[in-house]
Amino acid sequence: MNANQNPYEHLNGVHIAVLCYRGKSERPFLENLGATGCRITQSNNLKELSFSLSRDPAKLLVIELSQCEDYHEERKKQNPSIENLGSEILVIATEGKTEEAAEWARTLQGYFLTIPAVTEEIAILLERVLDANLLKNRLARYETTESMMERFGSIVVKSPEMIDVIRLARMLARRDDAILFTGPAGSGKEHLAQLIHEHSVRRHGPFLSINCRAFEGEELAGELFGRGEKDKNPCLAEQASGGTLYLDDISAAAPEVQGKLLRFIENGAYKSPEGKGTRKSDVRVFAGTSQQLGELAAAGEFSEELFFLLNRFTVALPALRRRIEDIPILAREMLARLSRERGEEPIRITEETMKALMEHAWPGNLRELENVLTYALQMAGKNAIEPIHLPKQFHDEVGSLFISSSEDDLPTMSEIERRYILKVMEATGNNKVKAAAILDINRATLHRKLQIYESQKLFEVEVA
Repeated sequence: MNANQNPYEHLNGVHIAVLCYRGKSERPFLENLGATGCRITQSNNLKELSFSLSRDPAKLLVIELSQCEDYHEERKKQNPSIENLGSEILVIATEGKTEEAAEWARTLQGYFLTIPAVTEEIAILLERVLDANLLKNRLARYETTESMMERFGSIVVKSPEMIDVIRLARMLARRDDAILFTGPAGSGKEHLAQLIHEHSVRRHGPFLSINCRAFEGEELAGELFGRGEKDKNPCLAEQASGGTLYLDDISAAAPEVQGKLLRFIENGAYKSPEGKGTRKSDVRVFAGTSQQLGELAAAGEFSEELFFLLNRFTVALPALRRRIEDIPILAREMLARLSRERGEEPIRITEETMKALMEHAWPGNLRELENVLTYALQMAGKNAIEPIHLPKQFHDEVGSLFISSSEDDLPTMSEIERRYILKVMEATGNNKVKAAAILDINRATLHRKLQIYESQKLFEVEVA
């Protein structure tokens, strides 16, 4: 990219309506929003803003929290002038109002952003919100081979979803805030967390990781903050000083530990296990989860305060099936590494094999891809990897499992659906949440279908 080129040129000229006051908090936001190249029409009066947009409607409305109720009332009245404000909503609020902003974002079926926010953070969120309108611009940015691939440390990506993630990761590497990494199991959350650490000012300090699910109750607090004088080993808070601590499966942390984590993330303070006052450690905290932490917090199953503190910066990694453009790159990179570890030259993977990899559902994500390639490498020896070298599940995919060579044996669509649903349930270890996500249906629909299969003695299901 040319040094003088606007890095947000894909947002140039996008018309955005802004309903807010020009207060102390809003002014820096408006300046950073303007730096993206968007065309802004701003007012603190809903009717004036709607009227001014009557001949030139906006694509998106940025609305300050205090204006949401009036806007919602006008929308319920089906006021036609409201349509001029844009089809997408972005609620902005200061840090202390995050919970209320999130609630209004849900009510208005929009998004929310905590201000102040840097220009790059605003640009990334705007691009996601306006994704449908900006699709052509996004494709143009990746039309050459060089621009279609982007690298961050050892990660090489091509899919637009992951390029967004990489851009956000680069920005967060320059900051020192806590980060929440979300995404399905095996999607590479910890690996990306470590890369951000390695590109940050803390790169010369340690990167330590702990899985919260491995500890019950206060055991995790003992591991993190010490167990008392009898334990001569330094706790993780001490060991990680000057570096980064990654808390995997944060949703599994016991409630009593969550309160201690909240304090530690806020100011680095934790209580001495001997009760001799407060200690401090300079640690950047990352947390990872494959759960919907916001829903758990809303249901009272996770600390809302801790969730909102972590959720200020969230890096959401997509499932591998949502980024199939990356599979050829990932497969070749993994094969090269696996071959090096074996002291061998990298071997070729055929087009037919690559097609089979790209059509697979990947319930195990990157972890499953590496396992599959390890198996295929062993089976192929020094030959090119053919479909026959792939594990058994690839020979049970839709093409071979459901389509018979005999016309008389061709299954019905309902039979194909049933077999595929049961295959996904088997692949996910009967985890309905994961299976519903892969099948792209809601859990209630999946549960209803499984009950039908159970009545047909085709599946055993716990009736909730």
